[in-house]
Formats: sequence, structure tokens, C-alpha cells
Amino acid sequence: MIAKCPCEHCGVNIEFATEEFLSGSCIACPTCGKETTLSVGDVVVNCPCQHCFGAIEFEASGLVEENSLVQCPHCGLETKLFIPPPADSPSPKLAEETESIAEQQQADSIAKAEAAKALKEAQLKRCREIANSRLIYSNLDSLELRGGTVTIKKRGLANALASGMNGTRSIQISSITAVQMKPAGMFTPGYILFSYAGSKPFMGGVWEATQDPDAFLFNKEQNAGIAEFKSKVEEEMREAKQPAPAPANNAPASLTDELRKLAEFKNQGILSQAEFEAAKKKLLA
Repeated sequence: MIAKCPCEHCGVNIEFATEEFLSGSCIACPTCGKETTLSVGDVVVNCPCQHCFGAIEFEASGLVEENSLVQCPHCGLETKLFIPPPADSPSPKLAEETESIAEQQQADSIAKAEAAKALKEAQLKRCREIANSRLIYSNLDSLELRGGTVTIKKRGLANALASGMNGTRSIQISSITAVQMKPAGMFTPGYILFSYAGSKPFMGGVWEATQDPDAFLFNKEQNAGIAEFKSKVEEEMREAKQPAPAPANNAPASLTDELRKLAEFKNQGILSQAEFEAAKKKLLA
């Protein structure tokens, strides 16, 4: 805010910003050039118009309720004068709004961090699924291992009727009980067949495998790839059937439990009073 102070020598008012000069400061008078001491006299305030927000200058000491309504020199409308709070002392409403904005920004930052974490976890899960996946084609049919599921896709009307209208068979790794593989020969195809709870026992050969929706046929060049596929499925079968680790029973006892044990030993005569106090002091240290 701007204050006015008369020069001690020439009497001309000196205007100065109260934020820059304290009352009692000595400066050179801009009119006579002599050094004079500043004192806070009339403070000049700039108040924004309620309509056009133009600055209206007035002396704070002269503001009373009777003359607080004035005509704005900028827009001509009647507006109410008031003394704005200092720049370094925000109003309660402004402080509340600032705090609300800060809280919202913090909430947005937390939400973005959680979203980024969820996206990263989803990407890592997807990468693990891709790394563990296997896909083999045989003519127009395909055999795939992905995300704990074996999927057999067959083409042709007969295969569609056997495997479902879309010709696709999906078997969960956790439900598979056995995997059979017959390598392909020079002139005969091989097959890999998956058994699970509720499936029909397979007792036939290659011809029967062509009619079984849970079997996949392949040629001699694919023997090694199918053998690797079978090994990977069996590995995931073992992992799926492993029991969850039991909770540890050897967790360290709490301080309360230890003190209770010491008290029981003392009551049973196992520890003397002195031994009890020494052990107790060691626990609490």
C-alpha cells in the first residue's frame, strides 16, 4: 500500500510503499533533496470497482460507512469502497480455495500414480503371458498356450461339429490331468491329446485322434516343437497343482508375550525376583 508523509523541511508530501519502507526510515526528499524521516500518515489504497474492476484510489483514513459508496471514475457505476487485505495476508476464502486446489492437485497426482502403476502391472502381466505363450500351426489348424489355457482351433465342418460351432476348444491348465503325445512318422501324422476331468478316455490311434476335439495333429517336422509344447504344459500343470505356502508359525513373539512368559517363570519359581527384573530390563531396552 502507498502512504503519504510530509517532508520535515519543505512540507511537500512524499509518497512511499509501506512494503518497501518502514516508518522511521530516512530518505532524501525528492523535492528539496534534504534527508527526512518517514512516518506513516495517510495510507492511499487502490480498491477494484465491483463492475469494471478498475482501480479506485482513496485515503484509507477517510473511509467511513457514509462515504463508502462512490461513483466509479472508469465505468460510472456506483461501487462500494473497501480496503483490500495485504498481499502477504490472503483472505480466509482465498486461503480455503488455495488449500482446496492443493488437495485436488495432490489427489490428481495420487490417481495418476495409481493409474500408471496399474498400467505397468498390466503390461508386465501381458509380457509374462507372451513370454510363456506358445503357438503352433499345422495346415489350417493351430495349437496355442497362453495365460494358463490351451486352445485348439480346427477348420472344416467335421471339426466344427466335434469342437463346437466355431471349431475352437479351450482347456484350462488347472483342469488337465494328462498329456499324451505320439510323434509323427514319415508317412503318418502325430498327435498330442489333452485329458481332463470329465473327458472321455482315449484308447484309439491316429484315426481316432482326427475325430477327437481334444487332440491336435501335426507332421514329422513339428515333432520337436510339439515335444517342447508338451513339456511347457506339464511344467505349468505342476505349478498349478502346487499348494499355497503355509503361513509361517515361527513369527517372533511380541513384547507383551515375552513379558507374560517371564512373569509366569517368576511365579513358578523358575526365575528369582532379581533375574526377573534383569530379564525384563533387557527386553525393554
